[in-house]
Amino acid sequence: MNSLSQILAAASDPSTPADVLKGFADSPDRAVQRATAANPNTPVESLRKLWELHPDCILANPVLELWEFARAESAADFIGQKNLLALFNMLHAQGAEHPPHIFTPGKLLSMARTAVSWKDPAAFAALPFFKHARIRSCLVANPARMNLLAFFEAHAPDAVWMALATDPDADVRRGFAELLHSSGGKSSARQQAIDASARALARDTRPEVLAHLAHCSLLPADLVERLHRLPDPAIREGLARCVFAPLGIQEKLAADPDERVRLSMATHSESTGIHRILLRDPSAAVRKRLAQNRAVLLETLSLFDPRDDAAVVEAAFDNPNADSSLRERILREGAPGVQSIVAKMGGAYTPAFHKRVRTCLGPEALALLAEAPRLPRQVVEDLACHADPLVRLGIAKRLRNSHNTARTPANSGLLHRFARDPDHRIRLKVCTDWRLDKASTAALFADPAPDVRKKCIRSVLASLEGRIRRRFHCSYRELYEEKAELLVSMASDPSPAVRQTIADSSEAPPGALGILFDDPVEKIREAARAKDRWPYGALIELEKCHKNRLRGRPLAHGMTTPGSGGLGILAKSPNPFLRLLTARCRRTAKADLKNLANDPHPAIRKAARARLHGEG
Repeated sequence: MNSLSQILAAASDPSTPADVLKGFADSPDRAVQRATAANPNTPVESLRKLWELHPDCILANPVLELWEFARAESAADFIGQKNLLALFNMLHAQGAEHPPHIFTPGKLLSMARTAVSWKDPAAFAALPFFKHARIRSCLVANPARMNLLAFFEAHAPDAVWMALATDPDADVRRGFAELLHSSGGKSSARQQAIDASARALARDTRPEVLAHLAHCSLLPADLVERLHRLPDPAIREGLARCVFAPLGIQEKLAADPDERVRLSMATHSESTGIHRILLRDPSAAVRKRLAQNRAVLLETLSLFDPRDDAAVVEAAFDNPNADSSLRERILREGAPGVQSIVAKMGGAYTPAFHKRVRTCLGPEALALLAEAPRLPRQVVEDLACHADPLVRLGIAKRLRNSHNTARTPANSGLLHRFARDPDHRIRLKVCTDWRLDKASTAALFADPAPDVRKKCIRSVLASLEGRIRRRFHCSYRELYEEKAELLVSMASDPSPAVRQTIADSSEAPPGALGILFDDPVEKIREAARAKDRWPYGALIELEKCHKNRLRGRPLAHGMTTPGSGGLGILAKSPNPFLRLLTARCRRTAKADLKNLANDPHPAIRKAARARLHGEG
């Protein structure tokens, strides 16, 4: 086995192969590690691992000079951020200069920011004491967003807290005050460091520094009293968060002439005594903020006047500490406008609570409640049977909300009921729902209100058009076979608006268009006769009667239009709409065109003769 001296000699020799040096890098002997770390032939990955333990070897390794001349990047890029910080800390501890070719201003900034963003404890060794303020400020940049207070509490020595609190640069002190501002807990294992650094920082006279400092929730009581004597309301606003604020100071803050201070107290205070003071505050905004405070107990919430400002009462109603008895009292004793707050309860609105309060809620409030998400099924069913149509309309709207899109037995039952509701607004709301069954659709097609019939028909036709446009042929057939007979019957509807809706659709059943072909209203006739493409229903109807080919000629041409065999059949159809499209079709046989040129209907004769003339 080689002696240690031989291994050291090999580890120091630049001619030693890289794979051997890679093995030396894993040696437990520090001398071997250092020799390998200074060898320019050691692989880069091994160097970086060794330099973290022995940063002084970085400068001893000639490879740095080779990198500077042979590579476009700087040597610092090859050293790596962690090793660069280790070297920086070592040189600072020795009082040595930092080589400017390695520690350029840009590299120093990048190193400091990376160390902080990575939450590297090594950042506290030298950076807080470095001569350049811009580097020191990296330690306290964006403290709240980066959660730096937890990083400081876990790793920063007391000397670092004090150094930043007394930093000669004003921006560094302001950043450190902002770091203390980010505290939001009730205790800290580093309370001693916080106390000392906060007292030192309080000697700063700048208002922005003191305002940040005042927002630190863990300030010592004596410092709270000192800061409270300052005239700046922004400072007093921050003191409302202080856990150790004496009761006398809290009472003064709760009665402060500046509303911002009282608002802050209403938000942060956990003292029942302070809550009782703020309960009588003249500002509705303060009382509302207090009612939103989750530290306010039920006994205090019960002291709010149900006839108070609606926003205040609503906040008390929504407070998690409020119970059903308090909420019931608010609904019964509050102003009528307050009742609308029940709409926000949703799943918290239990059937038992509904049973107690439904008689004191007006239709407007119940209609809003009907649309609330996560409403219990029993409550929905009760509201769906309410005598006031406004409430039922709320449930009808609920059926169209994004959280109610499933086809459940409960939803189907509501749709069945609302499709026959005596109020036409409710029928109008549900008439386009895709979950309607055939019987409910038929009921809506026969609805006494023309606007309901029209909207229902338009919805079905739009669905057919959409499915053929997206080439959903199977789902088109299913819908067509279910609705075609109803649509054909609606072509004789007494309302011209209803008939016009059918005539305008490109996918209306041919039977319906055949009826509208000679409609007494000219505009409807023109719309029915103006079609220049086959509705897919024409082919579906053909295939029902003629499933096989006729005399070798195909029934279909492509997926959606009649073929030569189908055109021969349609040329003899009793439906004038189908004969007209056959006369216009370029694939129609000349013999069929000649027969159509003598059709009893003038519009069909004209179209067939025009085609024959064009061919001639």
